[in-house]
This record gives sequence, C-alpha cells and structure tokens, in this order.
Amino acid sequence: MVIASLMFIGLAGTLFAKVLSYEIASEGLASVQKVAAGTNADLVLLDSGMEKNFCTGALCVVERNGDSVAELIIAESDAEHAVALITQLNTNQTILTGDSVRLKTITF
Repeated sequence: MVIASLMFIGLAGTLFAKVLSYEIASEGLASVQKVAAGTNADLVLLDSGMEKNFCTGALCVVERNGDSVAELIIAESDAEHAVALITQLNTNQTILTGDSVRLKTITF
C-alpha cells in the first residue's frame, strides 16, 4: 500500500511539473500599454491577460533593452488585458509605454 501511494505521488508530481512548465513556457509576454498615476499606487495596464497566463496574483518583470526596470503583481485581468501594481521600481527608472513584461518564473 505504501509503495503504491509513493508511486502515485511521484506520478502526480511528474504530471504537475509537466503541466506547470507548459503553462509557464507557452506564453507569458506582454507590453505596457499605459501607466496611470494613482493616489496610493500607480497602475500599469498590459496588452495581454489570462489568454497569455497573466492571472491575478502573478508576479512579472518589466524590462527595457534587456535590463530589469521593475517588478509587478497582477491585480486584475480578463482574457485580453491585465492591470498590475508596481511592487518594486529600480533606482532612477520609470515604466514606459512599450516596455516588455514577462511572467517571473523560478528555475529549479
């Protein structure tokens, strides 16, 4: 019984890893469409949404010319657009329309 359970857990972990890596690798690229200054926080509108895995709670990196500019967290998304909050802005940087945004992933 214990061996069968361990085999099942191993199989489930393998399937989960394959699905997770497919989900992350299949999409995950967007561009900044607009930055709106708010009273308490600035909002960043992206030109991609859930169709490219930009789901609520996802962490993202904003890049320009291959350099990291900022980090975001998706606050709201629909199929084609997402709105994010800025969680970290690198020193002397601003987020500009057209900057690239990609999902932040962890490599094991």
